[in-house]
Amino acid sequence: QQVGRALEGDEEGGDHRIHVEFADFNGDAFFRLFEKHVVRNANSLGMNEQELLMLLEYWKDGHVAGAKNSKPSF
Repeated sequence: QQVGRALEGDEEGGDHRIHVEFADFNGDAFFRLFEKHVVRNANSLGMNEQELLMLLEYWKDGHVAGAKNSKPSF
């Protein structure tokens, strides 16, 4: 509730912005919680190409495609 009020600017200090950086996701359950509670409340997101693909696949198909390591591989 406090996060919601802060995002709406109701907290002391006025308008707040939240930036989130993605990281390694080794488990589907954690990724789902992160997407539900953090990603959807953030004003901006920082991620690499693999993390973006994982998020887009989740939004499209509703499942995490194996929660991949976010470190780029060549």
